[in-house]
Amino acid sequence: MEYAENKKALIVDDDPVNRKLLKGILKRENYLPLLAENGAEAVEIFKEYRPDLVLMDIVMPVMNGYEAAREIKKLGEEHFVPIIFLTAVTDEEALTKCVESGGDDFLTKPYNRMVLKAKINAMERIRGLYTTLNAQKKKLEAYQSDIQHELEFAEHIFQNITSRGTLDLPYLKFWTSTMSMSMFNGDLLLAARKPSGGIHLVLCDFTGHGLPAAVGALPVSEVFVAMTHRGFSLAEIIVEINRKLRQELPTGFFCAAGFADIDVTQGTLSVWNGGLPELILVDRKKGFNKRISSNHLPLGIANKTIKRGDFTVTEITPELQLFMYTDGVIEAVNEDGAMFGDERLDQCFCDAKDSNEVLELLKRRVHDFRGDAEQHDDISFVQLDCQGARLDIPVEVQSVGPQGVMPAEWKVNFNLSAGILKDINPVPMILNMLTHMRLAEDHRKRIFTVLTELYTNAMDHGLLRLSSDLKSTPEGFANYYVEREKRLDALTEGQTHFTIQQAVTDDGYVLRLRVTDTGQGFDIPTLSESPTVDTHKLVPSGRGIKLIKSLCRSLDYQDGGRTAEAVYYLGDK
Repeated sequence: MEYAENKKALIVDDDPVNRKLLKGILKRENYLPLLAENGAEAVEIFKEYRPDLVLMDIVMPVMNGYEAAREIKKLGEEHFVPIIFLTAVTDEEALTKCVESGGDDFLTKPYNRMVLKAKINAMERIRGLYTTLNAQKKKLEAYQSDIQHELEFAEHIFQNITSRGTLDLPYLKFWTSTMSMSMFNGDLLLAARKPSGGIHLVLCDFTGHGLPAAVGALPVSEVFVAMTHRGFSLAEIIVEINRKLRQELPTGFFCAAGFADIDVTQGTLSVWNGGLPELILVDRKKGFNKRISSNHLPLGIANKTIKRGDFTVTEITPELQLFMYTDGVIEAVNEDGAMFGDERLDQCFCDAKDSNEVLELLKRRVHDFRGDAEQHDDISFVQLDCQGARLDIPVEVQSVGPQGVMPAEWKVNFNLSAGILKDINPVPMILNMLTHMRLAEDHRKRIFTVLTELYTNAMDHGLLRLSSDLKSTPEGFANYYVEREKRLDALTEGQTHFTIQQAVTDDGYVLRLRVTDTGQGFDIPTLSESPTVDTHKLVPSGRGIKLIKSLCRSLDYQDGGRTAEAVYYLGDK
């Protein structure tokens, strides 16, 4: 008789008559019988032949059936080997012990061929199902391992790209909490220093969760950090991020975002809210509490034009704090399905002894409120000490040495008409050109600051004829920039002319920065001759000119204020 390949059955019984009887039955069922007289012998045979079925007597010498069954189950490892116990007893305790030892069924003596055949067929079906499930399990594990590897690879890239921003700042506190079982945070927090001092800050909340949400963080991070470092305004950065998201991401994907700009020279905080919950400004000493709702669409939905008047501008006071958060905070759900809500958030502000305690108090209360309930959304809460951010970048002149100076004399000119000036800020363009002149980074930052101030004075006071007196009150700051946008939109005539020249003097290299406008000129305020700027004291005007004087060898206004020339020292020859 031929037997199916690998179809073997192990008969374990110390009674030769029973072994012979079962041998005959199994041959008729197309099994190759393997015979053992006790449990120990059965274990050895199992190790060598790996049978597909075991018929096991209970009471045997050397090793009984219970012990043998346990050993065989261990040897079977991931393969399902059915064990049918041969027993003459029917009491519940003995049958329970058979199951606990690894038995899968029972065959009561005396043996009935039809009953045994039915049990064998049932075990074959179970074994087939087990084999299929085990194979599928291995495929899933391999697939899961591949996915895990790809996610870890993606997370590595994600962290490298999004970490280009600067978050290790003493005046910036934040709390982020990612959904369980997610490697990626759908919220994104970035801060980047501006070349002229101060920082740009953004908090984003992307559509969805996990990897799909994190994908949107890549273009946002790239644009935000690169354009900030190159000196672009926050309005230009928001427009470019919006364009990038609309161009590269699928329809229906968008990003709620809040932006903040710390202006060191003007001493102002500008914020823009597109889809986030209220941004909160607090100055406890002055009893100031301002809520800035979202008046703009999230990014990635529609074409966007941002004007300076779209920002909420606030003068920075020593105690001013900015709080930003995503909706995961107020929509945190407890075990009863209730949300944390705005009232509990507001209570944290009321109960905190000072502004510095708000974040930690909120973190504890959200954690206690949620209890063991699953987190359904990513959470981000940010606190910015505005005065600390304003004072972070010192403006005193520091020696940066001659390194990175191109040993040559050169000169470039830019002439820009009103039509161009309405749409672009030329300073980042000029800074990009200076990058290729091999100037050290510290030089570029200071030169950017000087050019920005010279250009701002030429535009605001020369071509647009704005008065700094408008900024004498906190409300005046916002009105100043609204009026600036109106006049810029209406500008049809006028030009600015830039001349950048590197020259050699007796003691080294200098850069002459000249900005001329075709406006009616303006009166230069009477300024202290002190070479430093008191950044702790808030004054309504003249800060920019004082800053230029602190960074340059000289600053000279000519032609009634229409021409300004600053001489910046680069280093020894």
